[in-house]
Amino acid sequence: MKSGIIFILGAFLLHAGQWSAPSAIAASQAASDVTGCFHNAQNQFFAAWEDKGTQCPMYAIYANGAWSAPLPISTASHAAGLVTLCFDSIQNQIFAAWEDQNTSSPFYAIYKNGAWSAPLPIANEAVSPSKCVTLCFDTTSNQMFAVWVDNSTRYPQYAIYQNEKWSEALALANTPVYDKVHLAFDSAYNQTISTWGENYEGFAPRAPFYSIYRNGAWSPAAHIEDPCRVENVSVCFDPTSGKIMGVWNDLYFGIFTSYAYFHDSSWEGSSTLPKGLPYSDLDLIFSANQMVVAGQSKKYLPVAAIYQSGSWGAVTPLSSAESFNATYLCCDPTQGQIIAMWIDEASERPFYSLRIP
Repeated sequence: MKSGIIFILGAFLLHAGQWSAPSAIAASQAASDVTGCFHNAQNQFFAAWEDKGTQCPMYAIYANGAWSAPLPISTASHAAGLVTLCFDSIQNQIFAAWEDQNTSSPFYAIYKNGAWSAPLPIANEAVSPSKCVTLCFDTTSNQMFAVWVDNSTRYPQYAIYQNEKWSEALALANTPVYDKVHLAFDSAYNQTISTWGENYEGFAPRAPFYSIYRNGAWSPAAHIEDPCRVENVSVCFDPTSGKIMGVWNDLYFGIFTSYAYFHDSSWEGSSTLPKGLPYSDLDLIFSANQMVVAGQSKKYLPVAAIYQSGSWGAVTPLSSAESFNATYLCCDPTQGQIIAMWIDEASERPFYSLRIP
């Protein structure tokens, strides 16, 4: 890259700090929410989603300015919604996890040496029927965390993958979850943090909750802030400050987006983001000394905002066309490139936009 310009897709020039024009990841496939991660060893972005026709968990790889043709992660297990990806930087492999449509069990597969393993359950169906499986890798202990919501109790459950097997599924907390649990690894204190919106009085969300996994156990679930009403709390570690940032949509006094930092053992007071991120699940990542949050605007557009040097920039639309539900983020930590992914409302296709620092 020279003079802050990079050549993309052999068709146009993208300047530093800009998001590329939106484009389809898979032009012929209707999809559910699309998520992604970066494979450090292969220097490639991965995207994953559920094919709405076959219900198979699918994936595609972005390299040299283009996406590969989509292929199934598995044809033996059908996904029910979200397919989550997470890179294991010790073994140079990618974990994919989803709720199996037939059994309601949390399932997983591993991508290594160019192929996916056969899908297997993370936990037994009779123990933990699942919803919204999320993943996080602990680089210090070489452990992959999987967390999901029990369909019956709505309590968060978890299991840990180490030495090529999963631990027993256990309760993370006895506080019901509204939608899903977000995870982040804090390398400053060697701890994993989980966050969620409380499921209160049926499906009315209430307080943002968190719990910390340290020294082999989760801390008691506690409020991040109260009073407020939230659906999800996205969380990410900021290595420049050594703190964890959480962001959430506060529905208590009107719809606005709040954020706060967690340091050592407590949350600092929350502040609000610029207007324009009021709806849907939020996603948060760190890249090139910046925190980036993405979501959906009041007009149902995929949007993003950048936090740098102690302040948020303006909320930027990633497309002029409406999106369906959430916008997810992943980044190349070596180059600082970010890909935002979402489902186009009209076509139901997975779309993306790329940003360079």
